Amino acid sequence: MNKHTMVIPLAVLLVVAACTSGTPPPDWGATIAKAHGGDGFGKDRVRFLRFDFVVRKGGETKAVFRHLLDRVTGDYRYEADAATFAGVPFLDETTRSWKPIGLDLPTGRLVALGNRDRRTGRVWIDGREQPAGLADRVRQRVDNDSWWLVLPLVLAAPNLEVASEGPAEVEGIGEAQRLTLTFRPGSGDTPGDVYRLYVDPGSYRMLRTEIDLQNRDATVEANWHEEIVSRGLRFHGERRMKDKTLAFENLALPDEVPERVFEDPAVEM
Repeated sequence: MNKHTMVIPLAVLLVVAACTSGTPPPDWGATIAKAHGGDGFGKDRVRFLRFDFVVRKGGETKAVFRHLLDRVTGDYRYEADAATFAGVPFLDETTRSWKPIGLDLPTGRLVALGNRDRRTGRVWIDGREQPAGLADRVRQRVDNDSWWLVLPLVLAAPNLEVASEGPAEVEGIGEAQRLTLTFRPGSGDTPGDVYRLYVDPGSYRMLRTEIDLQNRDATVEANWHEEIVSRGLRFHGERRMKDKTLAFENLALPDEVPERVFEDPAVEM
């Protein structure tokens, strides 16, 4: 081989070949969703979703937030330590950014019951019902935590747009396909967020996310690890960030849940 010959990565050749052969590029959202089992994630197949959203720093567990969702009715149940919940990030309505706003809450076990579709909810701490406004804060966290878990499975949703930015080399991971995920107006609490997704160019499974949150100076970066397979669905059990790890534990897709679990805060999840 001539010493001046340039070696072109295989991923680049594949992209060029697809473009020059007349083959249309894949529907990236649908392709990634399918690679994670998204075809089997319909509400008629997976109604209930149960998981713990765990925050770890320096190898220590700092917070555990327990979730139970009914994907058909929109009902949710959320449990946490109230003092820990008071310090987690919330959406600041003025700046439209996520930050620890700080809440003055009594100590104890927080239980919240509500409905995501109707945007309703009630919150109790050690059995005492709290002011109605607290339910909005809980719903934000329910939406945020569950989105982190199911993101690859729902990328074919009509309110999302996924576009390719071509091959990329990611430090510590290797070769990846880089994509941009944007939200159509009116989608969620922060439709201005922009995600960059990195997926394996062969399997289309998630490797990394970089999120530019609106009105934030820093990008939230996370490498995805610990694949979990349940009912043919592929989840990722860890998001490893620079200063912490977000983990999903006790993940379950039950066919049934305890009676009145979405109605009575005293019922055990």
